[in-house]
Amino acid sequence: MAIFAALVLAAGICCAVPGTSGPAADFREGLASLRSAATPGDTAAAARSLHRAAEAGHAEAQGLRDELKQRMSSSEVARAQRLSREWYETRVDPR
Repeated sequence: MAIFAALVLAAGICCAVPGTSGPAADFREGLASLRSAATPGDTAAAARSLHRAAEAGHAEAQGLRDELKQRMSSSEVARAQRLSREWYETRVDPR
């Protein structure tokens, strides 16, 4: 729990680091979404970004993604999964 809080608070610092793509950028995007998570949609967007970073091997994103998933409701998890699918379909595998 302390790791989760520390990472969310660090989002302001992490998000200021330049980078346009890759696991580190996805991780920063996830932290930024968590920091502004005023709505369930922001939590789902954070989970989507953290999942992309985690799948690419970003160690911090892996831990935070798993912790966030435990805190999310089943509807938030479903929305995050849908957002991940939509992202993949439009950017990685456009059919």
